[in-house]
Amino acid sequence: ITAEITMIRNLIEAVAPCLLSLFIGPWSDVNGRRPFLLLSLAGFACSYGMWAGLSCIPNLPPFYFLFASIPAAMTGGLVAVFVTLLCIISDISKSEDRGFRMGLLEAACLAGVMVALFSSSYLLKIAQNLGYVAVFTTSTFLLFGTLIYTYIYVEESVNISETRVKRTPFFDLDHAKGIFKTCFEFRPHYGRSVMLLIILTLGIEILLLNGELSIMYLFTQNKFGWELNDYTLYAAFVLGVMGVIVLAGVSILTKFLHCPEMTIALAGTICKTSSSVIIALAPAGWYLYVASIIGGLGGLIGPLGRSTISKIVSQQDLGKVFAFTSFMETLCPLAAAPLYTIVYNATLITWPGAVFWMSTGIELVTVLSIVYVVYIQWRIPPDAYTTMRADDSEPSTSIISS
Repeated sequence: ITAEITMIRNLIEAVAPCLLSLFIGPWSDVNGRRPFLLLSLAGFACSYGMWAGLSCIPNLPPFYFLFASIPAAMTGGLVAVFVTLLCIISDISKSEDRGFRMGLLEAACLAGVMVALFSSSYLLKIAQNLGYVAVFTTSTFLLFGTLIYTYIYVEESVNISETRVKRTPFFDLDHAKGIFKTCFEFRPHYGRSVMLLIILTLGIEILLLNGELSIMYLFTQNKFGWELNDYTLYAAFVLGVMGVIVLAGVSILTKFLHCPEMTIALAGTICKTSSSVIIALAPAGWYLYVASIIGGLGGLIGPLGRSTISKIVSQQDLGKVFAFTSFMETLCPLAAAPLYTIVYNATLITWPGAVFWMSTGIELVTVLSIVYVVYIQWRIPPDAYTTMRADDSEPSTSIISS
């Protein structure tokens, strides 16, 4: 029953936001970023409020908890949150600061997950009589606080034209058509190839992350005899190391040393590949800690890749491109868990590390993709890509590796 409920919940929280992403991005390019950011936060607050309420009902059949996923899913879920946040960062940041700010967003997300991982167990111990009601109620209040803060302090980053707003309905198939037209249209100096290869890389990274997470606990339990506490400590260590490396990387490598963004991303893909090899060959559990340190630089692939994409397209197309990126990143996890579970179960007895050799092979695709992107950047002139920014007084010229 647990597996069925988890599968249905994942489908609800993935399919609806995935489809909505085809409309959210283009709509926000014209109507503004704030409406869907506020709506998605309100949806999450309602979902967690429903989980808190349902947790108060004794002996409630678990399938009823699936209804709590509907508000978050129907308001765009995490897809809407991240599409709008990435667009806002791109709207208000100059090209040289964009990678740094997107890295801060990534580090903040990792820090939030790590804090939740530690605090939830302590919260359950403190409020023993309330159980999960205390956890979900705390989450609800935090989300409502975030919603209020966003409403008061986060300003609209798009200059909205009243005439265009009236002519822009949300559910319009032209939005979806516009996404694919924008992403696949010809761009000079291999701009289309660069953008699509980065999107492919981001999708593969999400596939690998979700796939490995789906079997990692079973892998450590069967091969190293880890208990749940051992795995929780390891998971927290991975998040902490990646958060520190992402924060240090964007601060030092991009902000102060001005290293090319995609060169850093290339180093990240190589480190991630090396990490998978170490885990596949690991004879003892402590090797996984070493692998997490080496692979920590891979946390920079996402923010630096998105930063590079934002420098290729104009501001009025940012929502479309980030929507397509989120669309691909939402589709990939749907295939990740079944793929990794099948391979792991088939090789559990004969070759437990085989699933991580599969990760290594898939990761090599991202290495080759970013190698080609770096090669293109090396060949093109420094002023090859000219991006019109609404916050600049004139067009800003910048190489996509800046």
